[in-house]
Amino acid sequence: MNLRAIANQLTQSVNPNVPATLRVSTGYQTAGTGKQEPTYGEPEQLVVQMQSLTKRDLQHLADMNISNATRAVFANRQLTGVDRVEQSGGDMLDLPDGRYLVTAVLQDWTATSGWCKAAVTRQL
Repeated sequence: MNLRAIANQLTQSVNPNVPATLRVSTGYQTAGTGKQEPTYGEPEQLVVQMQSLTKRDLQHLADMNISNATRAVFANRQLTGVDRVEQSGGDMLDLPDGRYLVTAVLQDWTATSGWCKAAVTRQL
C-alpha cells in the first residue's frame, strides 16, 4: 500500500505538486585539465512534492555533517544523493524555481511502496 499517494492527495490541496526534470547522476568524467566534471543521464519528467525540512530531517542531516540542504522532495521514484563510495555526485532536479542537487535520501520506500524523500540543495 502506498500511503504517500493517499497523503499526497490531501497535501496537494494546500501545497500543489510541481513538475520537475530529473537528471540521474552517472558519475563523472575527467577533463583534460584533470578536473572531475559530473555526468548525467537523459532528462526524465516527473512530478514532485516540495516541503520544508522537518526538525528531525535537519538533525539527521547535521549528524551526517550536511548543512546546506534547503528543502525536502517527495518523489514516486528512486532518487540518489551524493555518494562517495558509489562515485555518484547526486541526481539533479530542475524545478520551477531553480536547479537542485539531491544531497541525501532521507527515506527510501521505493522497493516496497515506490517513493522516496530526499533533501535537496539549490544550485547557483
